[in-house]
Amino acid sequence: MPTAARTVTPPPPAVTEAFDTVIESLTQGLHRQMKALVGMPEQQLHDLARRYAPTLDLDPETAQDLRLLRVLLDGLETAQVRARNQEALETARQRAATVKHDLVARGELVPADELGKALGISRQAVHKGAKTGRLFAVEAGGREHYFPSFLAEQELRANGLEDVLSILGGESGWSKWLFFTTPSGALGGMTPLEALRERRRGAVQTAARAYTER
Repeated sequence: MPTAARTVTPPPPAVTEAFDTVIESLTQGLHRQMKALVGMPEQQLHDLARRYAPTLDLDPETAQDLRLLRVLLDGLETAQVRARNQEALETARQRAATVKHDLVARGELVPADELGKALGISRQAVHKGAKTGRLFAVEAGGREHYFPSFLAEQELRANGLEDVLSILGGESGWSKWLFFTTPSGALGGMTPLEALRERRRGAVQTAARAYTER
């Protein structure tokens, strides 16, 4: 005999009302509600439904509906976390772009030809110096790379700048920038640039070795 088709009974109004109430509460305070509801044990979800609809009869199909509700909540939280992470990442990128733009505007980062003029060498020689580690460049947005203007300071070069650059050889351009421009406890709160200007070559070299081993 053919098997009779199973009649799918829609959820009772009380179930629908309970779900609608939960979802509505999420839209009113998504972050706070997620913390309270996502990952909630099934029995607690049942209790929650009972509070919203005291006469609700939690038969097996209703229990399955509640399990699906929890899946929904998990998905909503995951989407929310991803959105927050993406927003934070985009904010960080925007801040980084602003900082880079400001450094260029203040002349702390200059294009290769400008650094070459300050050093008395060609643009090609500047790029060659970057390849050999005697100079370094950073990406500041767009296709052109920029060079720290302090690389042209004769005082720094006379006090051991190239030796320190040799120690930092494996670091990225921005990592080198951060080393030279960030105050260091090992240097008494001075930046390595300030310490080199004070002729503290050995101390800066020691700080550079520690920086590469961090």
